[in-house]
Amino acid sequence: MVYTHLSSCSSHRRIIIKNFRKVKIRLKDIFPLADGPDRSYYSKSHMKVHFACSTLELNKYQQNYRAICSGIKKLGHSISRDWLPEAIKYAQGKVEIDRGAIYHKVIEAILTSDVMVVEGTFASFGVGYQISTALSKNKPILFLENKKASPKDSRKTRFIDGMKSPLITSVRYTLETLPEILKDFFNKNRNGSAVKFNIVLTQRIDNYL
Repeated sequence: MVYTHLSSCSSHRRIIIKNFRKVKIRLKDIFPLADGPDRSYYSKSHMKVHFACSTLELNKYQQNYRAICSGIKKLGHSISRDWLPEAIKYAQGKVEIDRGAIYHKVIEAILTSDVMVVEGTFASFGVGYQISTALSKNKPILFLENKKASPKDSRKTRFIDGMKSPLITSVRYTLETLPEILKDFFNKNRNGSAVKFNIVLTQRIDNYL
């Protein structure tokens, strides 16, 4: 028999349910552990991804940026704001953009994403700000640097140099190694964690359990 105790203590919020034998339910069926046999309960096979990169030299390196977005989609995930095609057209002088509206769209994309993927070969204050925002919301971040970029082009943003967070995975990549890098990152961050919460039961429900 397992005894019931509901604690509302802010530092030790927990639930212990008693006498599950009455309803013939196993505790692990309700709260499966992320590392246990019911791990798939927490597995997030599809994730929303916020992609960011510097728009500097966008035309020159658009192949890499397209490859990253394509690789994300091929793994079954989606881009929370698929802005790259429009940005390339803007860089080519084909369309106009509303910069005021972009800020709100970027913030919304970060907030609704599960993870963030950054092509950070070029230093960018805007990208650094997005990274900082994502970290404040505990979003895992994959920071990619083009291994084959020329020394003149390749320069890691100082924003990242000063950020020491377990949420950031920094990797140098090539187009050949990119698919495996993306796959490893998503596999690493696909499993959510158990959520602790309080529950209030009526006496009737408590007696039933």
